Amino acid sequence: MDFSQKIIHLPWSEENIDLDVYLEKTLKIHFDMEFGAPFWKKWQENNGVNVIKEVNSIQDLISIFSEPFDENCLRELPIDQFMPKKIGNISCKKSDFLIGESGGSGGIPKKILNHWNSFKKSASFLSWSMDKHQFPTGENVTYIGPTGPHLFGALVREVAYLRGGFFFTIDLDSRYIKHLIRKEKRDVLDDYLRALKIQYEKIFETQDPGILITTSVVLDRLVEQFDIEDIDFKGIIHGGTSISPDQQELLIEIYKKPFLGIYGNSLVGISVQRPQKSETDIVYFPQLPKNICWVGDFDDPVGSQVKHGEMGRVCFMRLDESMFIPPCIERDQAVRVKGNDEFLSWDGLQNVDIISELKEEYTTGVY
Repeated sequence: MDFSQKIIHLPWSEENIDLDVYLEKTLKIHFDMEFGAPFWKKWQENNGVNVIKEVNSIQDLISIFSEPFDENCLRELPIDQFMPKKIGNISCKKSDFLIGESGGSGGIPKKILNHWNSFKKSASFLSWSMDKHQFPTGENVTYIGPTGPHLFGALVREVAYLRGGFFFTIDLDSRYIKHLIRKEKRDVLDDYLRALKIQYEKIFETQDPGILITTSVVLDRLVEQFDIEDIDFKGIIHGGTSISPDQQELLIEIYKKPFLGIYGNSLVGISVQRPQKSETDIVYFPQLPKNICWVGDFDDPVGSQVKHGEMGRVCFMRLDESMFIPPCIERDQAVRVKGNDEFLSWDGLQNVDIISELKEEYTTGVY
């Protein structure tokens, strides 16, 4: 993003946000030495830093956290170490938060906090994006994907209710699928996928599926299993990973419905695809100011940004009332794209893909 940008407009809530004011309020929640999160209070003591006094801009914050955050803290420490005691004048309770986990592609899952207020804002962000892509309201939602500790399942349930539809779900255990792939248990995997097919086939036969939300891999499998024209989908949303322009073009041609891509994970949150200028146009925009994303130089991802139109390493920072996560380097690369007032004014990410040398480290399964 353009760190000199001071005021942003959030069209899903019709708010104008002063980023400096937002930053000050958010840092007070997490770094206040009386009511802040225990982890960040201790971090300040150990590093001799007073974040509230020393940070006046997002660029200042990135400079203080110039070394990438050790995400193993989110695997190994009790999650309440990251929970503030107060948000504004209101004391926090554990029941105010949802706990989510990362998918586990890179090892032991990481835990994340999401305050209910923040969670509902994300649902509004996604629902607004659906409107921009001409998705109808009042339709049911059928979700084939991970639930349980994966927050995306809870998010799309909230969106279904927000837009006035029933929510049908088939729980797809992505970690079990990755386990079977790693163990090369193809027979067991095929049997599990057949059991899933029985479940969603029955929904397609007996219910109005409405809007289908799943992964691009599952969309490909449905094409092999069904005559898509016989199923009355009202729109398609795919998430969990990036998709190639060629694959998107083919799926749009087959499904012939409003088509929206989502990129992200439990830590970085969701980025939504802008309405396509062509069937091969794929640009994702994050939910600011909650999820600060930028494209850094490959040699110094955190401390730099590439120019618009250039490829670099995706970095993110979590900055909201729920939880503070300092700069982290994603496994992905992307092209930095300039935003506009037709969709969102801040930078987007184009041609997102796992960096080639890291692909063998991750078992992506249904993603």
